[in-house]
Amino acid sequence: AVDEQIWFMKEAKARGCTRFFSTVWSPPYWMKDNNSCINGGSVRTNMYGGFAGYLYQYVHEYMGNRNNIDLYAISVTNEPNLSTGYSSCRWTGEQLRTLIRDHVGPEFQGTDTLIVVGEDSSWTEDPVNATLNDSTAVQYLDVVASHNYNNSSYHPLSNARSKNKRVWQTEVSNLGNNDRSMNDGIRWAKQIHQFLTNAEGNSWCYWWTICYKVNPEKGEALININTDNKTYFTNK
Repeated sequence: AVDEQIWFMKEAKARGCTRFFSTVWSPPYWMKDNNSCINGGSVRTNMYGGFAGYLYQYVHEYMGNRNNIDLYAISVTNEPNLSTGYSSCRWTGEQLRTLIRDHVGPEFQGTDTLIVVGEDSSWTEDPVNATLNDSTAVQYLDVVASHNYNNSSYHPLSNARSKNKRVWQTEVSNLGNNDRSMNDGIRWAKQIHQFLTNAEGNSWCYWWTICYKVNPEKGEALININTDNKTYFTNK
């Protein structure tokens, strides 16, 4: 987490927020086969153990001891189906199963931190099925998460539900032009209702709380801030 993220978490905590979670967009470049934090790449197999230890140190030393923020959950990957020009890392379902079963699960055993796996860019449990179907790995998994950037219906994640796992939607927004009107507010209210009723989910998160994209206005945030003239507006 970079300085402004830590600052934001602390400001939220001061105002009563009690639950925080972090998601890995890319492990350190030296753990990956493309020697880069961007453009996808994968974690080298001989680095799985090191990556698990790195996550443990991040949660308990960096966030907990240094910054006094207790993380409720840690997600091991963000959109493992994509290679992007920003921080990214590719994972197959089988690779995630091995990571959780043999490394991350044992590393975090006995702690209170929830283990989150999934976060595909579209609403699916595909990246998690190998973990869910492994009798050892599934014991370490607490949350099956996904995004919904294809705006598909929130169908039930049946494998996750059959294993009695929590279901989170951890990222969605409007990547197009902003709509400040109540029409957009109703759009998201309907999505949340569908998520709660169809998917029987436990947590629905909008992508960006506050962002600077005001010229032209984009719909990625709940609050748009103009950093030039220090003004802001909220969306319905």
